[in-house]
Amino acid sequence: MSHLQQALLEENLLETIKEEFQHGYVYEIYPDEEQRQYIHRNCGCKRKLHNLFVDELYQYLESINFEKGIIPNEFIKNLSSAKSYKEKFPYMKEVDSLALSAARMDFVASIRKYNLEYVPKGNLYKKKALRQVETIGKELTFRDLKGMPKFSAKYFSEQSFTTNNQNGTVRLEEHSSRNKRFMALAIPKLKNPIKLRYHREIPDGAKITRVVIHRIGQDRYTASLTVVFNKEHIALKHDPESLDRLKEFLHAHPEYCLGLDYAQQEGCVPSSKDKSLLDDILDTFQKTYRKNEQKLKALQKQLSRKIKQSSAYLKLRSKIKKLHTKIANIRKNALNILSYRIAKQFAMVAVEDIDLRGMSQSLRLAKNLLDNGFGMFREMLAYKLRANGYLFVKIGRFEKSTQTCHECGHINTLTKDTKIKEYDCGGCGRHLHRDYNAALNIRDIGIRDISADLFEKKTASFSLAKLRARKNSRAGNLS
Repeated sequence: MSHLQQALLEENLLETIKEEFQHGYVYEIYPDEEQRQYIHRNCGCKRKLHNLFVDELYQYLESINFEKGIIPNEFIKNLSSAKSYKEKFPYMKEVDSLALSAARMDFVASIRKYNLEYVPKGNLYKKKALRQVETIGKELTFRDLKGMPKFSAKYFSEQSFTTNNQNGTVRLEEHSSRNKRFMALAIPKLKNPIKLRYHREIPDGAKITRVVIHRIGQDRYTASLTVVFNKEHIALKHDPESLDRLKEFLHAHPEYCLGLDYAQQEGCVPSSKDKSLLDDILDTFQKTYRKNEQKLKALQKQLSRKIKQSSAYLKLRSKIKKLHTKIANIRKNALNILSYRIAKQFAMVAVEDIDLRGMSQSLRLAKNLLDNGFGMFREMLAYKLRANGYLFVKIGRFEKSTQTCHECGHINTLTKDTKIKEYDCGGCGRHLHRDYNAALNIRDIGIRDISADLFEKKTASFSLAKLRARKNSRAGNLS
């Protein structure tokens, strides 16, 4: 038992609960030639079906003279089934029917995402389309709206397909060959299971619900298994009395809670002065893309001089994809290690809900921001802290964490300038480090914002009815 758990048990702040978890496990798979052809057919039929649905959507929107707004629910009700297209294209009968059904469900989900996420923002047009209006006088249509489903290209889209487990159709099996034992993955319509690298065991009693097969480049394949299992673990109590005592405990023992402030160069700055944690953070956010940028530049230059879709072109493009995959894997591995350590060491971690997507539009900030992977790091922290029974808090993005002095509360608006890293407080005269002071404020605001809602699983509660009601109320206010 860790020091953190001992301290929380002494304060009677922990309880044992049994909870259902849904986790994903990614494995490298090694299909033979027949299995590769089957995977390629599934990926191709999924892409074909998606493009047929997009064409059906565009024809419908043109027939009703659609310009902006919500895509009517009538279209989803009348959308063709995957079975109807199998009759038109007989080769689709050779692939997994569940993969085609999943393609239809993904398309419907993309329409609902457009209605629920992009329409409330005011139906913005893509930047590329707006530039073409100025340069070539392009006329904007619904196809140029952000979030609108679009056609999937053969060479530039993600090649994958999804199948669900029905009565054990997706399962892991143990096999042996030449006195060597290995694990294999069985999926529908394949006689022989696919060999995989079983580097991580799934929990006992876990049920596989679905699998997503990805094709990466020309010769690499992965399988993403979604498993559901029950786990008994220790978690923080969340009744009102316990939450009040938890806040008092964290105020008295700040070493058991952490505030993280995003920083362009360091990745993030913690409120803790633990030297080993600071070293781990510097090792994690090591600008992997920047280190390989010159190598990528040279390969891209070679690629630009090849004949498109020639064997040399495809071979070099595969090499570039492998290097991008290596960069992403190095970043993901480092973030996983750091988030695992933090989730074990602290009972509460608070971060700022900064607009990472908006910041990534800036030419000055985008490359470092995306290279750091701070958004992915926040997601890892959230699910790992929840699995350990601890708290992850996102404070409001409009909190004045950077401008406020942690000691006296004096607000210094000059710290909005990111070039100012250190300054003297105008209230108490204390010498402050901009990011470290912000991390301390984020930690304290996180403790203040602890509530029972943080323990609930987040579910989508937004609906088209609510969206229409909001739209009508706005129209009434304007009139």
